[in-house]
Amino acid sequence: MTELLLNRTLDPADYDRFTEELQVINSYSLDGQHPHRRWEYALALHAIWRHARGVWQRTQVLPASLIYDVGGAGTTFHHMLTAWTGGTVIVIDPAVGTVPVEQWATSGSMLADVITCVSVIEHVPDDEAFLYAVSCLLAPGGLLVVTMDYWNKCGVDTAEHRDLRQRLYCPQTYQQLRGKAQALHLETFGGVDPRYHGPQVHDYTFASLVLRKRP
Repeated sequence: MTELLLNRTLDPADYDRFTEELQVINSYSLDGQHPHRRWEYALALHAIWRHARGVWQRTQVLPASLIYDVGGAGTTFHHMLTAWTGGTVIVIDPAVGTVPVEQWATSGSMLADVITCVSVIEHVPDDEAFLYAVSCLLAPGGLLVVTMDYWNKCGVDTAEHRDLRQRLYCPQTYQQLRGKAQALHLETFGGVDPRYHGPQVHDYTFASLVLRKRP
């Protein structure tokens, strides 16, 4: 049964990349979350590790670790981030009474070294304004990990849970989002996977956009 569940949530090839990340993730409950959530969390943790390693190789200094987890108050992911990085993790989530990320961006908040937005951007009314606000909270050279609901066809969203989101990304809107990020000095930092090769659930899957803010 365990093997069946694992194969349902991650392509077997991904386990070679994400073994240590999954050890952290599997120590927390994912009850009630989408079956592919483990892939999103593993990809985010792996990107953070690659980012920290790159900074160390360039400067011989480990980056400070102030992390903003946007929209993750209802999950255990912020605990995983703390366990993985040993840094300070702050959750920004209006669902639990904190101010929206757009207000954080103008409140004089400290700039983060890493920002994670796991399956959030498809729910906001204006993804460009959201991306701008998040970029304002990210320190130069910092890392932004965005994941989103995605399918391989464009048009009207007819997939399950469509009433819970503003949009379902497709190849065209995904490329548009990349263009919006580039205009905000957010450059691709690998980890781009617009066609996740695992099985789809509820007629859609997830995609990722991992970005680095230019110094």
